[in-house]
Amino acid sequence: SSSSSSRLSVAGAAGPSVSGGAGAPSKASSAAAPGRRPHAEVGGVEDASPAPFIVVRGFPASWGEQQVRMLFAIHGGVSTVNILPGSSGARMAYVKLKELDNSTEAVEQLHERRVGDGELVERCTISCQLLGTSSSGGGGGDG
Repeated sequence: SSSSSSRLSVAGAAGPSVSGGAGAPSKASSAAAPGRRPHAEVGGVEDASPAPFIVVRGFPASWGEQQVRMLFAIHGGVSTVNILPGSSGARMAYVKLKELDNSTEAVEQLHERRVGDGELVERCTISCQLLGTSSSGGGGGDG
């Protein structure tokens, strides 16, 4: 019965003080600038870091952010959703999962999948594509 809480925020998830592994800072010669953390450290991921994201296409105009979030609930949930108009009026969503390691599995399970129940969520066939990874350069189709 919460009508105005459609936007989920990640408040308090992983704050700025995430000390993953200090290691031996005395051995750092000139590897990193004094005030900067390398992007490879993924503790509290900021939007500026190049994290993998999923492009979702094929969902109907009746779908909003909540329906897109529901698709990925079993994959650990969604950190951010951006729904944009695509070419020729088709919409697409950029989705970043809370658990980035689940992105590949989510795409494999949802790509070209018929989703929706026809009552609460309009049925459609969605396509998913994983971008923003070093290995995102080639998904072979079964053409």
